[in-house]
This record gives sequence, structure tokens and C-alpha cells, in this order.
Amino acid sequence: MDIAEFDWVRVLRAVPPARLHRPHSRGQAAPTVGDLAWVSFAYRVQLPNEPLFIVECRGIDGSLLWLADLRASEIERVMQPGAPPPSHPRWAS
Repeated sequence: MDIAEFDWVRVLRAVPPARLHRPHSRGQAAPTVGDLAWVSFAYRVQLPNEPLFIVECRGIDGSLLWLADLRASEIERVMQPGAPPPSHPRWAS
């Protein structure tokens, strides 16, 4: 199943710190295996045989938890655009 912009995805593997956008700024966390996030941008240029995406995870209050470049092999699509966000422990109030 192809991943596209605005899809909800789950993180499957640890992400190298070099691919985090603004790591550790303003208390930004690192992606954790199992995190649910959404694809905010699909790069046109791809790694050899593998698409690359900007993926972001936000808290229930809309605050940015993390923003990172993730490869297709590091995420799986869980919902398409327009669906309500899946529940996630980080979003608990």
C-alpha cells in the first residue's frame, strides 16, 4: 500500500537523530516505535528504491512533538486523509 501526503502512519523503526528537524529544540521529542503521526510532505527525489517523507507528530493540544524525515520502510499507513486521528497514549489529556 503506497503512502501519500496526509496519510496517518505508525513508526516501525528507530529514526537516526540526523534525520530529525530541529532535534531537542523547544522540548521536541524523538520519534518512538509505535508513534502515530501524519505525512506532511512527500519528497519528489527518492532514495534508491525507497520514498522519503516529512512526518510530524503533534500532541492533543496541537503542539509539535517531533518532525523528521522518514523512509517508507520505517513507517506503515494506518489511515487515509479525512479519517479522525487514531488514539495514541501521547495524546491522552
